[in-house]
Amino acid sequence: MARNGAAPDALAREMTDILRCRGAKLVCIDFDATFVRVHTGGAWTRSALELRAHVRPLFLALLPLLVRADMRVAVVTFSPQVSLIRDVIALCFPPQIAQQVILRGDDASWQLVHADTVDFVPLWQTNGRHLDRKFKLPFVISAARQASKERCDVVRNRDTVLVDDDAVNIRVAIDSGITGIYFDPHEGETTDEEKELATTPAFDSLMKQLRRLQADTPAASTTSAPAVADEPNPTTIPRTPQRTPKHPTARMVRLMTTPESRFVSTSASASRPGRRRASLINHGGATQHSSRFNLCTPSPVLRLKSTVDMGRPRSKRSIRLMRNIEDDLQDSICSSSSSSSRAEACLECNPWRQWRPRRRERRRSCA
Repeated sequence: MARNGAAPDALAREMTDILRCRGAKLVCIDFDATFVRVHTGGAWTRSALELRAHVRPLFLALLPLLVRADMRVAVVTFSPQVSLIRDVIALCFPPQIAQQVILRGDDASWQLVHADTVDFVPLWQTNGRHLDRKFKLPFVISAARQASKERCDVVRNRDTVLVDDDAVNIRVAIDSGITGIYFDPHEGETTDEEKELATTPAFDSLMKQLRRLQADTPAASTTSAPAVADEPNPTTIPRTPQRTPKHPTARMVRLMTTPESRFVSTSASASRPGRRRASLINHGGATQHSSRFNLCTPSPVLRLKSTVDMGRPRSKRSIRLMRNIEDDLQDSICSSSSSSSRAEACLECNPWRQWRPRRRERRRSCA
């Protein structure tokens, strides 16, 4: 990898090698503030020769290398001055290079509809967004369609690279599956002190992005020193991350999976495991399962304890009381039907009189 203070020629060679290893088929480069140092704004009134003086040396060295590496190059711009930009490209490169540069500007020479984007990027991925000319995506797709005709090969989003100084265009390109490289327009500019010291410009941001692309390229590992085929290289195989187990707290429910204690408890009950295990193990050493399943909720506000006691049958005394009440009700109904009208009137007024003797008998029997 070239150093930060490397010359534009060395950086162009490094960039070409990385893009070739990544499998790029089309490299799209913005014009204003990227290919040239100035921003014309689509209203350049001077000659093309004067604009050619503002072309960056990095792209003067990069474009011929990309063409020789069998990669198509396109200049995409929002500027409508397409003829002016074509003249600038013709002044920068020889005819065999300049004729292979695809140019897409904001003019009426090309049109794009949704059906034309199927081969480049599926509609479900973009949902029809960013296809108007406010973004660079339609310019890139139109250039890719022309590159596909010239190469006789389909150029898709994963085969395309966009170099632009606008972060919005880079974000839209990355969201559409295009490799985006943000170009800082202030990089590569030599100050007065650097001109006096005759130092080369630095491309710190561009170098970081190139290193990231090289690390993400699958073929990057094959270009390095060959390793032994039978034994894997421990430095290239990442270790599986392991999470340290957390200690149980009062809010965490710990599941006891040991054969001695099969119940769910919190840290409060876990502090007394010896008494629990001692009661579950008999003298012979065999394990006895507990008949009660305790589940304590970890909520500090609401602490409920549900046991199997809720499903146990009632005692004989409670059953006997319920039966006596049912018998009293049945006797009161029968006696009311056979007694006189006066007795019926008394029972209707106060039916509790009929139950008093039986209550006394039950109290004597319980005593």
